[in-house]
Amino acid sequence: MAATYDPPEAKPDLLILISGKRKCGKDYFMDLLQKRLDELNIQAGIMRISAPIKHFWSEKHSLDYSKLLDSSSYKEDHRLGMVQWSMKHRAENPGYFPKEAIRMADAAGKPIWICVDIRHLGDYDWFREHYADRLKRIRVSADEDVRKSRGWSFQEGVDDTASECNWITLRTGTLLFITMTALEKKFLKG
Repeated sequence: MAATYDPPEAKPDLLILISGKRKCGKDYFMDLLQKRLDELNIQAGIMRISAPIKHFWSEKHSLDYSKLLDSSSYKEDHRLGMVQWSMKHRAENPGYFPKEAIRMADAAGKPIWICVDIRHLGDYDWFREHYADRLKRIRVSADEDVRKSRGWSFQEGVDDTASECNWITLRTGTLLFITMTALEKKFLKG
């Protein structure tokens, strides 16, 4: 029987789940959002579901954890193994990655929690089960040409699995779509 992971006692006033395919601009969008929250002096816990995955993977394989967190080719070299392991672990331990992401981000006690890389419906379902009354979803997208210009290329076993395709099947609730090309034109000069 799979283990269950209850959420921490502290709950945010608002939980924002940001999803999108690789190299679509999720982190860029989060940086804009974080900058605005900082201007308003509002604390937010910035969570990444991938943080506990990358932390475990770096320890197991003696890798540089900080390099697994950035957008380098180093991370891409290890992505397939991390995806395969995390999918197996999710099946055995639903809720593990969301709860660990909250803990690693030290989010408990902050009024806003932002999860930058929600990719699996199981992770979304865990958040929805525990925080439905405070949950908002944002889907960031970019054209394939834009993603390629940022270094994306199709990787079998990654881009054709649940981590990239699961959000085609949407659940109930409000979903805001953000197209990064339009945001970049509006906010970037030059």
